Amino acid sequence: MDLVEAFQTEIEFWNDMLCNQTEETSPEILQRMQMAKRLAEQKLHLYSAEGLDSVN
Repeated sequence: MDLVEAFQTEIEFWNDMLCNQTEETSPEILQRMQMAKRLAEQKLHLYSAEGLDSVN
C-alpha cells in the first residue's frame, strides 16, 4: 500500500466512524474525529500537491 492509498483508507475510516455515531456521542469525541479526518485529508492534499505520489 502506498501513502496515497493509506491516506484514503484513513479518510474512509474516519468518515465511517463519523457516520456511525449516535446522538449520545459526546461533542468532544465528534470534534476529535472530525479533526482527525480533516488532518488525513490535509495530508493527502499536501502529499498530492507536492507531486510525491508519482515517486512511488
